[in-house]
Amino acid sequence: MDIDAFVAAHRPAWDRLEDLVRRRRHLAGAEVDELVELYQRVATHLSVVRSASTDAVLVGRLSSLVARARSAVTGAHTPAWREAVRFFTVSFPVVAYRARRWWLGATLASLVVAYVMGAWVAGNPDVQAAVGTPEEIRQLVEHDFADYYSENPAASFAGQVWINNAWVSAQVIISAVLLGLPIPYILWQNAANAGLIGGLMTAHDKADVFWGLILPHGLLELTAVFLAAGVGLRLGWTVIDPGPRRRGEALAEQGRAVMSVALGLVVVLFVSGLIEAGVTPSGLPTWARIGIGVLAEVLFLAYVVVFGRRAARAGETGDIERAPDLAPTA
Repeated sequence: MDIDAFVAAHRPAWDRLEDLVRRRRHLAGAEVDELVELYQRVATHLSVVRSASTDAVLVGRLSSLVARARSAVTGAHTPAWREAVRFFTVSFPVVAYRARRWWLGATLASLVVAYVMGAWVAGNPDVQAAVGTPEEIRQLVEHDFADYYSENPAASFAGQVWINNAWVSAQVIISAVLLGLPIPYILWQNAANAGLIGGLMTAHDKADVFWGLILPHGLLELTAVFLAAGVGLRLGWTVIDPGPRRRGEALAEQGRAVMSVALGLVVVLFVSGLIEAGVTPSGLPTWARIGIGVLAEVLFLAYVVVFGRRAARAGETGDIERAPDLAPTA
């Protein structure tokens, strides 16, 4: 092969690729396509030159050009801190936002179950007698319920609460693997237990104690559980109605969304655990403790709406496979 003729014939393509690589962060869409095409073509040229020429300078130039073009095409790995920022500003909130109807539905259904159970227990002495002996119920409403929040040091209790909350949410997340089928039962069980205790406390004139200890941390904690349930139920529904995508693709995307929520809820439940350990049993007035819980809930909901809606409008789904790398863009 005449290497000089080969170089003369293909030098314009090499020079063009050099120019595109140099301007890789400011390319138009058509130029990005051209960059990819030239990278593939010049990589073939490099293979030909290596097999037909001993010109180390030419081989070196083409090797360097192909390496820089490959980096521009495939992108450099995004720094870990940038991935974390993207997760908490895009991936987690957009998944929560897109599944909002599911977890708001889970919330309403659970509240109805808890209210009906509480009213039934509070208004029926026979039901209360079936729950336990008068001495057992008195011990619960006068001591055990309130003592639960103060019997351990705050740091130790915060750890226990975080683990318990994480386990409840983990049950819901794990249920998503079973297409969400066990989730209604898990929600019913938790709502019924809350209604049962609330009904007993109300029947013995301890409703103020019940709400004063439940609301500070319970708002955020239960929101986390309902969010986990919502994305799990949405995954199950994807099997029935995958939309315009193939069922396997839809399930894979929604499965990754469930994992995004699982990771995000680690932080949410950590905050809930800190409130339950440090605020709920504190000596603050009841209105102040409840106010802190309401503030935490409002901030979380605002975070999901603001960041989630913005990401959804930008076409984001929270799918980790779609997270951008540092590749050339228009």
